[in-house]
Amino acid sequence: MPVEQLRSQQRHQRILDAATHVFSTKGYHGTLVDEIAAEAETSKGGVYFHFPNKQAIFLALLDRLADILRERVDSAVAQQAEPLARAEAALHVASRRSAVTAVWRACSWSKRWGPGLNSTRA
Repeated sequence: MPVEQLRSQQRHQRILDAATHVFSTKGYHGTLVDEIAAEAETSKGGVYFHFPNKQAIFLALLDRLADILRERVDSAVAQQAEPLARAEAALHVASRRSAVTAVWRACSWSKRWGPGLNSTRA
């Protein structure tokens, strides 16, 4: 992988990590893209190179959360041979406090958005 592409991917991840921190402390409406940029140690233009707006950053975080939860469920299910045990393993992972807390936080952030979230997501 070329060095520039690697740096771009690393910046993308830094922005998401920074956004997680800023959104969790200030909420969606209280967060400015400038604050995400500062936390990620990049420019505002660097943020907009990767994401067209604050909503796109937030949606990327929800996608990241869904991916993490899916990976945990898949891993737990793969360790079981019987169908019922596989279902129980999936439910156990999804019901664990950390997963529930993460989803709750994501939902509480989205409530701060007001109307229009679902209409912009394909």
